[in-house]
Amino acid sequence: PLVAAAEVAYLVGMTGIPRFRAAIDAKVHAERQPTRTAVAHEQAQARLAQILGTLPLEASARFDALKTRCREMQRLAAGVRAQAGATAKQSSPALDRLLWQFVRLLLVQHSNRSFLAATSAEEIGTQLTSLREKELQARERKDERLTRSLVDSIATAELRLENFRKAESNAEYVDAELVRIETKIQATLE
Repeated sequence: PLVAAAEVAYLVGMTGIPRFRAAIDAKVHAERQPTRTAVAHEQAQARLAQILGTLPLEASARFDALKTRCREMQRLAAGVRAQAGATAKQSSPALDRLLWQFVRLLLVQHSNRSFLAATSAEEIGTQLTSLREKELQARERKDERLTRSLVDSIATAELRLENFRKAESNAEYVDAELVRIETKIQATLE
């Protein structure tokens, strides 16, 4: 009983020391970390599968080819390191981030292309011309209510046309970014 009492007193005394508590908290956190990492990895894989499922076949194939090239180059590097006696490193967080950014840009590219295919600048321009003609006629008839409505419609059509032009510009930028990141990934691997 005396030994047990002394042990309890020792443990109670140790819990009052901040460094001891910090060491125990760090140990508990380290034990939980692999579980959190595994869960985060599973969630990332599920999100990746979901994104790839929404992409057209061409974009998915482009990502798969790049990912396959990454694996091949990593295997080659692991073989060289093993022959040199160094430890083989399987994955690089920087490379994983670049691949993730690449797949997200593929999704943005797909969204931009879908928007541009569903919208026509010529159609918006024709609608804008028609609305301006109607607005002039309403002003000539001095129909203020119709004029206000048409002015608002013209402003909306102009915004749509500006949005379409921005989408075209964004599509060009995303295409250039995809090439840049793909090249950067390949350079990193090599």
